[in-house]
Amino acid sequence: MGGSKGGGDTKVKPTAAQIAQEEVAWKGWQDYKNILRPAEDNFMKKVDDLNSEQQYENIAGTTNLGVSETVW
Repeated sequence: MGGSKGGGDTKVKPTAAQIAQEEVAWKGWQDYKNILRPAEDNFMKKVDDLNSEQQYENIAGTTNLGVSETVW
């Protein structure tokens, strides 16, 4: 009985739903890299620019001015 155990291609091919899901994920990743990431970088640069003592004092003064005007 020289039976065969099968063999052949054991790769599982993705379903149409999996392919569609991959395309959606890829589009989301591209949008992040091309749109959101530059916006994040710009925001963080502005935050880093606020870390100077002079900028902090300017913002603190502006904030205090607004508070004193509303209190009095």
